[in-house]
Amino acid sequence: MRRKAVLLIEDNLVIGEALRELLNGEEIDVDQATSEEEADDLFGKKTFDAIVLDGSLRVNSPAVDTLPLLSRIKHHGFSGLIIGFSGQPASNEVLCAHGAQVAFTKTQVGEVVALLKK
Repeated sequence: MRRKAVLLIEDNLVIGEALRELLNGEEIDVDQATSEEEADDLFGKKTFDAIVLDGSLRVNSPAVDTLPLLSRIKHHGFSGLIIGFSGQPASNEVLCAHGAQVAFTKTQVGEVVALLKK
């Protein structure tokens, strides 16, 4: 059976590492992008079953809104699960309004893992 593949778009390395470790323990492969450019590159090279998308990336302050990235992902016909994953509930609402199927705050890592295990 093929392992699920997830693209995690998260600039916080501590949160990203914790989520990667949890998902790898559940037999889910995770690639992490910390910028829009990295996400575009990975999305173009691999096939993913799900995407976990932060509401904004702060690699090069100020924060970069990820809605254009979400729009590109949807435009390219991605039909897998897209999970909004922001520390701000309002950002998650915006992500869901623009194509994410579900969203969790960063304190809900267990819920993200449970959903991706299904």
